[in-house]
Amino acid sequence: MTGFYQAFIRPHSTHQIQYNLIPDTIETTVLELGCHSGYIGDLFAKATFYGLDIDAKALKRMSKRYSGVQEVDLNRIDLSDYNFEFEDRNFNVLLAGDVLEHLLNPREVLRHFLGFVEDGGRVIVSVPNVANIRIRLLLLLGQFNYTPRGILDRTHLHLYTKKSAVTAFASCFKLKKIYYGSSNFGWLIRWFPLLGPLLGNTIILFGKK
Repeated sequence: MTGFYQAFIRPHSTHQIQYNLIPDTIETTVLELGCHSGYIGDLFAKATFYGLDIDAKALKRMSKRYSGVQEVDLNRIDLSDYNFEFEDRNFNVLLAGDVLEHLLNPREVLRHFLGFVEDGGRVIVSVPNVANIRIRLLLLLGQFNYTPRGILDRTHLHLYTKKSAVTAFASCFKLKKIYYGSSNFGWLIRWFPLLGPLLGNTIILFGKK
């Protein structure tokens, strides 16, 4: 991924939902996979964030809000051989926001880092929704073109609907709740929740079994 992102906070946006799912207390510790430049952790005043990302330039721009960061290639064949600086900690929250679709083996990555999460902790997963109405309309027109950004980002290795995302990860965790968020249509999803699967990305809250 290139460029430096910023949190997009609007009612019912994907970033807003992720923020709402993480308690901003001094007792909360978060391990963020694919933290990039730390734009999610920057939203919090009290929670303690640690981050992993492959982009060294982004990590250099990391806010002082993060207590620790490490440059890591999450596509390593065997993550168990890697020396993680934070594996002796016991995190309350594992956050994987818009990163799993970029990984070769996203389920195995989540399964590995589940060992870093305390019993009863929460796992927050956010993935693009390829069943979005825009993609459906393009398919009707015979178009399926990858782009530099968005749902059909050409760096995406996996495409998820709500159902396939739940199926992919529910075997690792206890499913708690599914949300839909959108930067542009969050307000519409808020008033008409049934439109979520058509207009929004999928945010899933899991618990550690």
